[in-house]
This record gives sequence, C-alpha cells and structure tokens, in this order.
Amino acid sequence: MPSGQAFVSIEKTASGATGYVILVSPGLNQPAWSYAIGGQAQEVLPYKGYWVIMENADTLYGFSTTPLAP
Repeated sequence: MPSGQAFVSIEKTASGATGYVILVSPGLNQPAWSYAIGGQAQEVLPYKGYWVIMENADTLYGFSTTPLAP
C-alpha cells in the first residue's frame, strides 16, 4: 500500500491541523526510505515498523481487514 494511503488517518488532525510530516522506514529487515508529505510515495509493507514524525498529535486508525491489491 502506498505510504500516503496507509497513514491517511493522521495526515490531518481532528482540528484540521497538520498531522504527520515525515514517515521513515528504518531499514531493519526492510527497505530503508523516508517520505515527506507531497513527496514520492513509498510502499508500506505489512508487519514492518515505521517511524512517524508528527507535527501535531493525533490517533492512527488501523484497518479492519488487511488491504489487498486488486
């Protein structure tokens, strides 16, 4: 799933303020990359860990099922 789509619930906070500004894949047992809002989307892999740099606090909502590509 593209990084922008996977973290859409924290792109903006409930009050409309900026949520996250940078996502980081630390490169531990997965490809290393970073993504800033408006940059080129990266693939988010299931069961991997990511660092999320937030400008304002918010809650990341998950998926009720694992999204699969059509």
